[in-house]
Amino acid sequence: MGTADRVRAAIERPTNEASKLLAELQHASDAERLTVIVDSWCRGLASALEELAIGLDELERARDEATPWVRAEAPPKLDDSKAPRGNAADTPAADPGADEEELIAKAQQSRAATEELREAASDER
Repeated sequence: MGTADRVRAAIERPTNEASKLLAELQHASDAERLTVIVDSWCRGLASALEELAIGLDELERARDEATPWVRAEAPPKLDDSKAPRGNAADTPAADPGADEEELIAKAQQSRAATEELREAASDER
């Protein structure tokens, strides 16, 4: 049974019980009947939320099993005595604008790729 079916069943169980109870309470006041209806819907929604939480847990567990986490090792420390000597202008870090421009270009590419994925997903729906 899929998550959607479990959620639907979780809502239907208390509402069906309330319908049976209301059939027995034919001479009850409107307030009592309304209380039974509201109570059944609240219990149904609470059960549905619990089923959704269980479904999310199953999804996360499946994702974690499919993608094992790899612990990255710390990069080795550079020894200052082995650092290249020379003019600071020769190193790429000397021009902070270049790094910033690269990051901006990567961000624009990422946004374009995200937009393409969104369009593809909306076309599939």
